[in-house]
Amino acid sequence: MPLLKLIIEDYIKTARPVSSKSLIETLNCSSATIRNEMSALEEIGLLEKTHTSSGRIPSEKGYRYYVDNIMVPKELTGDDILKLQTIFRNNSLMLNDTILRSMEIISEITSYTSVVLGSSSKDNHISKVEVVPLDEHNFIAIVITDKGHVEHKKMFITEETSLKEIKQVVDLINKHIVGTPIDEVSMKLEYEVKPIIGAEIKQKEALYNAFYNVFNDITNTNIKVNNASHMLKEPEFNDPMKMQKIIEKLEDKDLVKSIKEEDNGINIYIGSENEFDDDVTIIKTKYSVNGEEGTIALIGPKRMEYDKATTLLEFLKDNLERKWVMNNEKEIKEEIHEEPTKCECNENKECTCGEECHCEENNCTCGDDCNCGCHDEIKENKKDKKEKKKKSKEEIMQEEINSLNVIIKDLENKVLLEKAELINYRKRKDDEVSYMLKYSNEDMVKELLPIVDNFERAIKLDDDNLADELSKFLEGFKMIYCHLVKALEKFGVKAIDGANKPFDPTYHQAVLTEAHGDLESGMVIEVLQKGYLLKDKVIRPAMVKVSE
Repeated sequence: MPLLKLIIEDYIKTARPVSSKSLIETLNCSSATIRNEMSALEEIGLLEKTHTSSGRIPSEKGYRYYVDNIMVPKELTGDDILKLQTIFRNNSLMLNDTILRSMEIISEITSYTSVVLGSSSKDNHISKVEVVPLDEHNFIAIVITDKGHVEHKKMFITEETSLKEIKQVVDLINKHIVGTPIDEVSMKLEYEVKPIIGAEIKQKEALYNAFYNVFNDITNTNIKVNNASHMLKEPEFNDPMKMQKIIEKLEDKDLVKSIKEEDNGINIYIGSENEFDDDVTIIKTKYSVNGEEGTIALIGPKRMEYDKATTLLEFLKDNLERKWVMNNEKEIKEEIHEEPTKCECNENKECTCGEECHCEENNCTCGDDCNCGCHDEIKENKKDKKEKKKKSKEEIMQEEINSLNVIIKDLENKVLLEKAELINYRKRKDDEVSYMLKYSNEDMVKELLPIVDNFERAIKLDDDNLADELSKFLEGFKMIYCHLVKALEKFGVKAIDGANKPFDPTYHQAVLTEAHGDLESGMVIEVLQKGYLLKDKVIRPAMVKVSE
């Protein structure tokens, strides 16, 4: 269906209903032909008509047909690939950080909200705990799990505590809770670690509480929502009430958990197909890497770039699995390569090194008394390997330190970004409140307008030949009308003046047309019913008669 494809992709791009006139040049056929085809698509439920425009927009059924039968995955740009490959090639990043940073980039590329649902905390066991001091009261606690999950939490300790005591606590924690499932750590801290801290550490309460809070936060955190505000910039969410509803849902952790995906494919849930909200589309998939499972998802309007979003998630999923599988294979090969070579003599008393064996007869053990010449060489090789292994560990330690420094820098940047996001959020909230206050009287004004209409009809009576009493009655009507108009003006209500002016669809609604000798075509002959503005917003267009 080329027409449906054109309409959907045009609407995705512009967010404006698509009219037959806008497609004439592309399809090279008449407006009437296109209208007939659009009507046919509307009858079978693939398009729908809005109340405010003569154009059509896709229905949920139309989007579903497009996704299942028409859409072709979009090729990524070199810039998009480069941004993601930078993350994949960073070998200092753990699995969890790789996923989170990749989804942040995808969220920026698409301007949609991204969600990462990690494994349940019971599936993660503590592998290591580190603490990096920022100043005498602020520290960063870094918790690493056996699944490669890394959590960073800021600790604030009110009392002055020495680095020595902090190191003691970290050592105690590593000694007692490494290998413990995260959701059991709090209990172990309380009953096993706390008594030891109490006996050996001066600032026991401050340090214990700080670490307890860190682990408690981590236990309850396996959800990450990125750029919640991105989606709200779309025109579908201009309504403050709709915007507020989406924000509240994104802040509801239990509701966000319902986004979890059980299927491996890239799955698309449009509008009412998802349990989150009827006004959004959710594209999501399940990932499974190194035994760790989770969900990655994008949330956007139903008018989403489906071809691009699905390609990005597919690209991320494939590269994650490829990277970590390759890393595992590399580690296995290195382990095999490091198997020690043994010097053994065979039954013919020939040493495996190729030299003649001079071991004592019938006692060929290749021990320290082996004189075949290869034993010393083997000892040297083992010594060299130990030196290399030692050097490798030092390099690994340095890499970990460098990685921690990167993490700290990243956290500092994230704090700045969060502050900026908070400022923007407050500004948006202020704008919403301002908007709601500005137009809060709209319903009241709409109720009063029919009264104004009736007054106007009443005072149009010709009172020249009426009795004095009736004239006084009409005079009273005029006074009431004037008072009412002034009261409405205080609320920012203003009548739209249109007679003898060009017809403007923003302010006028044509209900009649007729030829007029004195006026050009498209001029307002008469205002049949006044229109009104509330501040700068048209709350009712003027009903007018227009010259042909």
